[in-house]
Amino acid sequence: MRRVSEQISAECDVVLFPLCFMATYRLDVPSIVSFHDLQHESFPQFFNWRSLRARRVRFGATFRHAS
Repeated sequence: MRRVSEQISAECDVVLFPLCFMATYRLDVPSIVSFHDLQHESFPQFFNWRSLRARRVRFGATFRHAS
């Protein structure tokens, strides 16, 4: 069985991720990510340090890899 990223790259021209993070970063096709939940940037006081760090790491990686 092929990996998901290999299957996506083989069968798609572009990929849309409707959530705030990408499910995989190893794509050979353009990717679009819908960032609709960035409240941790405006209101960090409402998040504990673990949640805040997890969001920043995950969303940051997605920002860097999305085309």
